[in-house]
Amino acid sequence: MHGPEHHIIVPAVIIAAIRNAGYPVPEGAIDKALERASKVPGGWCGLYGDCGAAVGIGIAVSVLTNATPLTGKERGLALGATALALSKLLDDQPRCCKRSSRIAVEAAVNYLEDKLGIKLGKPKLIPCTYTIRNQQCAKGECPYYPKQTTK
Repeated sequence: MHGPEHHIIVPAVIIAAIRNAGYPVPEGAIDKALERASKVPGGWCGLYGDCGAAVGIGIAVSVLTNATPLTGKERGLALGATALALSKLLDDQPRCCKRSSRIAVEAAVNYLEDKLGIKLGKPKLIPCTYTIRNQQCAKGECPYYPKQTTK
């Protein structure tokens, strides 16, 4: 339901989507992203002020651009990706790793197109199927909460 596995999923999904869309990715990019993301602990959002899903976008961009602490532009792109994702996660709700991961991937799609010219298309808004299992579900405050239809 919640946990640091989401920190790992986000960069792997982003890099795999880029590769699957026919764009070149560096050799071993997914493995490198998985290794980096596995170091982001659970609870990062509330305890350190930086969501692991947002960090996942920064990791993906860092791996894709071969950023290091010494590469100015590439480092800036990785930081910008994380900053964009964080700005999208400001919703005043308790943590939901499913919601954060979805928002982070959507932010990545926009960022990759704007900054790197990588076009992945807009993700579909698929209703969440985990709401019943999430005791802290934001329900109607979450964009992925299933909309009730009346007849």
